[in-house]
Amino acid sequence: RKRPGTVGICAAIMNHYQVDTVPHFICGGFNKRESEDALIDLNFLGIDNVLVLRGDAAKNEASFEPEPGGHRFAIDLQKQVVNLNHGLYIDEDIQNGGKTNFCIGTAGYP
Repeated sequence: RKRPGTVGICAAIMNHYQVDTVPHFICGGFNKRESEDALIDLNFLGIDNVLVLRGDAAKNEASFEPEPGGHRFAIDLQKQVVNLNHGLYIDEDIQNGGKTNFCIGTAGYP
């Protein structure tokens, strides 16, 4: 991959234009640890809005398949963001890692 990702683009927009950004986080293409790392980066940069989505199936797949160790549903990714807001990290050894303050939007279907 040779282009900036969501974190970099959102940071550039926020710093250049002084406007809030709302990065979207999808389940596809990321495992739970990669999602947590990106959320930690956003929090460090002062970006506190996220839009949580499951995402579409890959072009070569008939239905959505999560990455190994990833989330199958948006609600599971949303729970991970809520856990970070409570200071709960994947690695249970992390204590006093700090709480995030994400405002979470989501889109879904029953």
